[in-house]
Parts: sequence; structure tokens; C-alpha cells
Amino acid sequence: MSCSCEAVPRSVSSCTQSGCIVAADCGAVCAASNLGEAIACLDIYTVRAGEGGVDACSAKPCEDVGATCGSVDDGCGHLVACPGICTAPQTCGGGGVHNQCGCTPRTCAAAAAECGNLDDGCGQTLLCGPGCTGQNWCGGGGAPNHCGCTSGAGTIGPYGARLGADAAGIGTEVWDPADALTSADAPDIPASTSTEAWKGAARVHLSEAQIAHWLTGTNFALNVPPLAVINGIEVTVRRRSWTLSSSIADNAVSLIKGGSVGPVDRGKPDAWTDSYTEVTYGGPADLWGATWTAADLNDPSFGVALSAKYIVAAGNDYALVDQIKVKVYFTMTCS
Repeated sequence: MSCSCEAVPRSVSSCTQSGCIVAADCGAVCAASNLGEAIACLDIYTVRAGEGGVDACSAKPCEDVGATCGSVDDGCGHLVACPGICTAPQTCGGGGVHNQCGCTPRTCAAAAAECGNLDDGCGQTLLCGPGCTGQNWCGGGGAPNHCGCTSGAGTIGPYGARLGADAAGIGTEVWDPADALTSADAPDIPASTSTEAWKGAARVHLSEAQIAHWLTGTNFALNVPPLAVINGIEVTVRRRSWTLSSSIADNAVSLIKGGSVGPVDRGKPDAWTDSYTEVTYGGPADLWGATWTAADLNDPSFGVALSAKYIVAAGNDYALVDQIKVKVYFTMTCS
């Protein structure tokens, strides 16, 4: 007789102990009232390969085929769900490899973007070129990531800092790392001691009465048109405390002009929360106590300087800053 019964999956572990199943045990297996009886029958009748049995099937787990997510064929005609869960923006197969978590970033060329910042869809920000010239600015004609000029009030940004650094001149505590401001990619993990919350963020450790150095964000690549009349500068900071809500506060927030930190402080008295918040400083009509030209703002050394302080009587915590962005408000007359 031939063993054609499908009542018991051939991937049952007992079926593979010797590699094959004697044809004569098929009736007993098919007649079994439960899986335990079926396995008992297989234990009795299984023999070594080549002794008249029918080859059994050994199911392959996900790890045997290098799969971490999605579903795979176990080699015995069944789909097996792999345990891996992809975290956005990654998806299963998104990087071009089946059953692996990944993300394929889009490019400036694919998006037909000729200027400005572009989200690549994978958590990073691209600076698209060649950029705008003359009286034009990015988005000036009404189309995002395209150059143009429209007379009247205009804006550029918000664009993120492309370089972060620690700088002395205030406080004592060092930001390390500091160069982690290029995109809003730090995970907003709830308050805990998990260092996963540190990923992608500039950080400084603070305890009683301590004040941090400057964290500077520069290289904004604003590309403000030369004849623009600057009306205001707005800064947005995405920041949090690590574990304790209300343990950290602004010490000072100022602009950097010509490589020097300005005298005007726009820091806020409110304590930082233990989850990421975007906080805005300045605005459409705020020049931060200075006169600005397009050349000042297009200078790579133009930037933002932020210092944090610890405001609780005891304990310690980390100040985390994920991103610093700048938006420029101006008036333009197009010829």
C-alpha cells in the first residue's frame, strides 16, 4: 500500500527521527484519534531510510532560510509566520530583500527636486541641488523643491541643521555626542532607563545646579536670495529630558552670527518634558536684536546655540536634543 494519508502533518517531529515512515503504518496513523496516538504509531513503525519506508518531511524554521519577517514556505507545503516585526519606516522586504526588514530611500532625482530639503522616506533628510540662483528661492514660485520668485512676503524653511557641535563659553558640561542633529530620527520612547531613547540625539548629563555648554546647530543651507529683506527668524528645537519630567530647562537659546553667539536670549522658563516636544523660539517679526542680510544667513557658520540646565534639587538626568530647525521670513521684489 502507499502512504497517501494527509491526516497528520508530515512535519511532526517524531516523523523525522529515522528519516522515513514504513508504508504499513499508514493505516494506523490515519486511524489514530488524536495527534498523540499518531506520534506513538510513527515511533513504532519508523525505520531507517532505504528500508522500504516513505521519506518524511523535515520542516525548516525561518532562521534556517535567513528570514526574519513575513512568511516562508517550510519546505513541507506549509507557510510559517516569522517572528520579526519591522519598525517604521522599515517594512518587510522594503529594502529589496525578501523576508528582511528594510527601507529603500527615495532620491532627489526620483522626486524631481532641484532644491531644498527632502524627506527620503527612511528617516533621513536630503539636501537637493543644484539650488537656486539670482532672485529665486526654493519654493518661491509656489512649487515645493523648485526654484522661483514671487514678489511680496516669502519664507524659507524650516530647514534642519546639518552640523552639530559642543562649544564652550557657557556652563561646564559637555554635549557628547553633539553631531546628531541632521534629522528628526530619535525614537520617542516613554520615560525609562532604556538607552534606546539616546539614539539619534545629542545629549548631555546634568545633575544638581549644573549647566551645559552650548550645543550649536549650523550649516542650514538656507540659500536666501541676495536681495531679500529679512523680517524675522524662527527656531524650532525637538528636545526632551531622558527619565524625569521637569528636571531640565533651557538655560539660553541664541542665534550665531558671523561665528559668534548673539546677546539676545530667547530661552523659555518651562521645564522640558520626558517625551519629545517641538518648541518654537522667535518668529515672523523677531530679528533677535540684530540686522540680517541674506549673506549672514547663507554663511555656513550661521546657526543656533542652546544651553540646558538641571533644575531639580537632587538626582540627575540627560538633556536630549534631536533636531534644530530654522525658518526665515522675508520680503522680496521680483523683477
